[in-house]
Amino acid sequence: MGTARINCAHDDESVWQEMVDRIRLASKETGIPCKIHVDLAGPKIRTKLLAKGRKKGRVKIENGQTVWLSNTSKGFRAKDTVISPNEPGVIEGLKPGDRVFIDDGLILAVVEKAEKDKAELKITRISSKKPFIKKRKGYQFSGLLTADFFPYRF
Repeated sequence: MGTARINCAHDDESVWQEMVDRIRLASKETGIPCKIHVDLAGPKIRTKLLAKGRKKGRVKIENGQTVWLSNTSKGFRAKDTVISPNEPGVIEGLKPGDRVFIDDGLILAVVEKAEKDKAELKITRISSKKPFIKKRKGYQFSGLLTADFFPYRF
């Protein structure tokens, strides 16, 4: 192996150091040089449940269902599924047709309507045997990385 990749989205510094030590030892013992690529985790937008499912930490969903993306649960009914990206500026940048990947892509939703403080999403694909939106799962948004408002630059 010419390069070893350490994924820093998992574990901690002590585990990473042990990986580095073992890679260096193997390289020394075999005489084969091996570079070490440390893959640092960038900022991640995570799900926050605001209404239905908030206490359990998850809410059951199905294809075709409407889910609301908002920073607050105000103005929604108790039976509505309302999730927050927990990051300012995201909702304002959405437009109809944008794709929203929930739980790191296991759930796909499409923006049906977008307003300043909320967006109506339609669930179009669930690629998990467990059809739930869970708290603290990652989001990805199509088209937002190039928008001027987005706070992170990659």
